[in-house]
Amino acid sequence: MLVREILKEEAFSYSANAGGSQTGAAGWGMRSMQSMNTDPFSYEDIPGFDVDIYPTTSGKYHVQIGVGFDDKLSSPLMTFANEEEARHQARKYVEKVHRIAMARGII
Repeated sequence: MLVREILKEEAFSYSANAGGSQTGAAGWGMRSMQSMNTDPFSYEDIPGFDVDIYPTTSGKYHVQIGVGFDDKLSSPLMTFANEEEARHQARKYVEKVHRIAMARGII
């Protein structure tokens, strides 16, 4: 019974110190979990993927994605009308294969 009262007091003291913040309202979420690297995380940063996007002489863009942990999941050479479409498809492909690999327990 004594332990329960101590924990209850601690929880109330944490939420009282929160000052109305959303993380402090729950009581225990007061610590800051900030990373030293504040740059955005992109699909190009996921380990195990080699994303190649390059222009052609005809003004189109080629995309090819190599998957380091399973060559069967690598993409064929794909062609797009502009760089925006090429980057969009590359992101979608990497994220899909990454989800598949996590579901199979490969990564």
